[in-house]
Amino acid sequence: MEEQVFDCVMPYVQQDNLNSVSLVSRKYYGIDSLTRKHLTVHVHFAPDPKRISCRFPNLESLSLESYSHGYDTADKCHVPVTPWIEHIGVEFKRLKSLSIRNMVVSPSDLKRLADTRGDSLRSLDIRRCKMFSEDGLVDVARYCKDLRSLSLDENDLDGEANGKWLHELALHNTVMESLYFHAPFMVYNLEDVTHIAKKCSNSLVSLTTFPDYYLVDFREVFKHAKKLDHFGIGLINKGWDFSGFEFPPNIRGLRFLHLRKGQFPFLRPYLNQLRELDLECGDLEKKLPMLLF
Repeated sequence: MEEQVFDCVMPYVQQDNLNSVSLVSRKYYGIDSLTRKHLTVHVHFAPDPKRISCRFPNLESLSLESYSHGYDTADKCHVPVTPWIEHIGVEFKRLKSLSIRNMVVSPSDLKRLADTRGDSLRSLDIRRCKMFSEDGLVDVARYCKDLRSLSLDENDLDGEANGKWLHELALHNTVMESLYFHAPFMVYNLEDVTHIAKKCSNSLVSLTTFPDYYLVDFREVFKHAKKLDHFGIGLINKGWDFSGFEFPPNIRGLRFLHLRKGQFPFLRPYLNQLRELDLECGDLEKKLPMLLF
């Protein structure tokens, strides 16, 4: 009876407390090993992926983090994710979510990930990593057809951005819920974003793109993404006539860059429903309450 209770309770215990629970006895240690679903690994202190897979064979979510050595830029990363990706391809059969931070990610790493976990991967987050090209992302977009969340933020790219990965994503994905990409993925075709919004109209709820297009260019995106509740990063061209412009009805969060003084009125109809509003307005930030209300 006690074992059955712990089987039910353990998945709801916060990760910070699971280590303490596992120290109570060998039985609890074993229960924690079999029931742990998410794990964050600081790879400097746990360099051997085999020990992790033996300790936690049923992981569904894995976060790999390398020490940043005090640097805020991804080009200083030097720890390769390769041994972890190779092991993920063999073990971690139930893995659905992977987060990689402050590591070196090669195209072959992402290709192997797509080849071995393409059918099961639901979420991929790559942040502050050193990447050699977009080629690996093309494989992810092409073969991870059930990917629900993709986040690419503050990475460093040796090669030139070309947007081919986003085009492949638009061709193959129909279930995307959250898409986030920022620098250095600055080159992309807005038609691909529109295509994603159209094909994922029943699932897409969060969209954040590099601000390379004006907000007015996203009319077709908003027309298809009926369930969208978060959008960023918007740019508004000077002298834009916002009459007739509408966000999706469920919008709850917005992020804008370089908003000018005369461009605030178009936000007022949405203030009552917004739960998050991120505005970068330079010298106008102290005057925001007056400009909005």
